[in-house]
Amino acid sequence: MRRRRNFLASFFILFAAGIVLFLLWQFTPVKVISVFMGRAISSAEFSVITIFTSSQVNNNPEAKLANQNKQLLEKLAKFEILLKENNALLDQFQTVYPRSDTLLPAEIVAKPSFVPGITSPLEFILNKGKIDGVKKGQAVIFKSNLVGEIQDTNEAFSVVSLVTSNKFSITAHTLRSGALGVVRGEGASSISFNNILPSADLKEGDIVVSTGSLDTQGVGIPPDLIVGKIVSIIKNPSAIFQTAEIESLVDFSKLSMVFIITKPR
Repeated sequence: MRRRRNFLASFFILFAAGIVLFLLWQFTPVKVISVFMGRAISSAEFSVITIFTSSQVNNNPEAKLANQNKQLLEKLAKFEILLKENNALLDQFQTVYPRSDTLLPAEIVAKPSFVPGITSPLEFILNKGKIDGVKKGQAVIFKSNLVGEIQDTNEAFSVVSLVTSNKFSITAHTLRSGALGVVRGEGASSISFNNILPSADLKEGDIVVSTGSLDTQGVGIPPDLIVGKIVSIIKNPSAIFQTAEIESLVDFSKLSMVFIITKPR
């Protein structure tokens, strides 16, 4: 009871001091002084509350145990996040192509418009920006799979348009037969493979890779990145071209880290 009374007395004293500071604030010459005093009082208030709370927890074994469990769960969650990131880094650096020394690891901090079970992600926001050497048009990958390209960037963050986004379009070809076409994102989880000559040899299960679109600065999509596999083919004898539907080998909804190709190979 004595500690509670001391806490209440301290609180009312600090509250009264706050009112005095508010009145002093109205007079310009003392504004700077009152700011420093206000900060000091705020620190004192925080210290009083912290000490009071700590004493209450220490005097209550159940509260102390609950607090320890909470801290343990927080440490466990941080450990799981670090483990997941380390595994992603290890998998990527064990991948032969692209070379690891050309890659910038980036954490996905947001997936705009993505609603689990309802919509598929079309964009990622990454925690890397211009200060890290990120430029518009750079390829974003996971292992040897093309995830998308940098659509926009500022000093600290970047926006990635995924291969499923209707903002995404590149030339590509199949590994087996070399059939050329244009890959376009169609929204949701759909990717189309268009402008393929009727004589081109296409089969379901064919792997489609990028043909490459690097500029003289090394910015763009490198060749031979995996876009996905063909899951269906539309071939109309009267049509000028045949088309196909591609499915990425990566589940974008489960990604938490990707890699930006920031240097020419």
